[in-house]
Amino acid sequence: MFLFTIKQDPDPVGIKAQLTGVSATQVKGKITDVPSLKITLDPVGGGVPIYGSIASFIALCAPAFAKTLNSWITDNVVGREHSFDLGKNLGFSFTVEGQDIHASAKGDLDLSAFNGSLLAAGDIDIT
Repeated sequence: MFLFTIKQDPDPVGIKAQLTGVSATQVKGKITDVPSLKITLDPVGGGVPIYGSIASFIALCAPAFAKTLNSWITDNVVGREHSFDLGKNLGFSFTVEGQDIHASAKGDLDLSAFNGSLLAAGDIDIT
């Protein structure tokens, strides 16, 4: 058995994302940037010398693995739009004097910035 201490750089990984759309039942967004990862494997322990040699060889393969992983992330994740289904209409409920009030989005919502926050505006149903 081979044991390794795994180190990544950067740590933690900072990912930049952008919301591209919100509807009553779905949020769309895309990852705009993922920094290139560097991975280091440091063999742990001693034991049989041949195992140490094999573990050292495996550790030398870490940069090649990281390069392949970075290419895959760039090709399959960065810049592609992803959608997340909410499962039900976006909205909220509250009670006023014993009456339940429900507000839910009717369709697509427009996204904009408002005083440093995200503003989602659009038509709603109130029941």
